[in-house]
Amino acid sequence: DGLVLVEGGSFMMGGGELIFSQPIHEVTVSDFYLSAYEVTVAEIRAFTEDSGILFDWDDRSITIRFDPEYSRLNLEDNWPMFNITWLEAVKYCNWLSEQRGLQPVYMILDESRDEMKVEWNRQANGYRLPTEAEWEYAARGSRWSKDTLFAGSDIIDEVAWYEGNSGDKPWELQPHDVGKKMPNELGLYDMTGNVAEWVWDFFSIDYYSKSQKNDPVGPDVGYAPDYYESLGNERLGRVVRGCGWRSIEKRCRTSYRSGFYWNDRYSIGFRIARNAVNDAE
Repeated sequence: DGLVLVEGGSFMMGGGELIFSQPIHEVTVSDFYLSAYEVTVAEIRAFTEDSGILFDWDDRSITIRFDPEYSRLNLEDNWPMFNITWLEAVKYCNWLSEQRGLQPVYMILDESRDEMKVEWNRQANGYRLPTEAEWEYAARGSRWSKDTLFAGSDIIDEVAWYEGNSGDKPWELQPHDVGKKMPNELGLYDMTGNVAEWVWDFFSIDYYSKSQKNDPVGPDVGYAPDYYESLGNERLGRVVRGCGWRSIEKRCRTSYRSGFYWNDRYSIGFRIARNAVNDAE
């Protein structure tokens, strides 16, 4: 199903100049599966057509249901999906699990703007978002890591679409087909660049100083940094990893992390993970 086995192990997580990514600390993750590619427009189109879910895009509340006559964004099938919220990514994971006869991972208890609450059944065998630790471990190449600045290379143009090479089209139209750059050591594409990626964890600026060592899943609650003064300070936030086509090079290092309000969009997409379990059991 397009997933790559990531064999578990220990690594030193964090680094760089941002306090968000400090201190560097040892983390151990268990085996898990991660998709080789970011979830594409075609895959989200199948989800919306089956579920009837509508997506409200950006602050102008433009609603798109992948109507072929609606050409504002001219979405290409093999682009990574972007402008998708954290909760929409979670819903896609549950839908895909049900489509393939697997146990959905997430229970959505509250969808309200300020009290959104989702529980994760960690024993379920369905699809899910990776944790922040899983994401960084995989991006670094796991046991086969060559300790490069970016996912698979020290030369960003070899592995990423980012601000320096994404083109001169309007910013809404600068993603590229998935898998066109060099993969990292595990055969994972676009872990650096194209679109940034949602992961499971709540965001907390100081979480690294108190993270658990084995299979950390983030703090119990967290808030996104106040990037936009008009939106206020206390916004439930989730971690975003990687970088997108609008990102500058220094924000594309595998250690770089950020947080966004769970209902933010912009050039954020995701990829799917699964527990490494024996489905026959």
